[in-house]
Amino acid sequence: MSSEASQVRVEEPEVLPPEGQRGPSRGRRAAEAFGPISAGLAIDAVDFMARGPIGLMIGMFVGGTLAYAFTTYWRLPVWQRMLWALAAGLYCLIPRPRFIPLGTIVGAVSQYFQSRK
Repeated sequence: MSSEASQVRVEEPEVLPPEGQRGPSRGRRAAEAFGPISAGLAIDAVDFMARGPIGLMIGMFVGGTLAYAFTTYWRLPVWQRMLWALAAGLYCLIPRPRFIPLGTIVGAVSQYFQSRK
């Protein structure tokens, strides 16, 4: 046998993903990782700043609007958007849990239990 036959190199082809089917971008991955927590922080900030009778009503409106905007970005169904907006609005309306960061806690727990793909 010749030395050329024993030194045959087999190269495997490079496998690329199909066009238009790449994984999520860095920004999208960051939004998925920190989105629920940042949403909770924003709603907690609205709850903290909503003081007095006028602040409570503004807190309800702004908290609900923020929750609806975040859930729209996450592409939830409309009924879930409305439910989360109502829950966030009521959370900003109730004066008692002002120093408990419930929004952040809910965001962190939901991110922890979210299924991985």
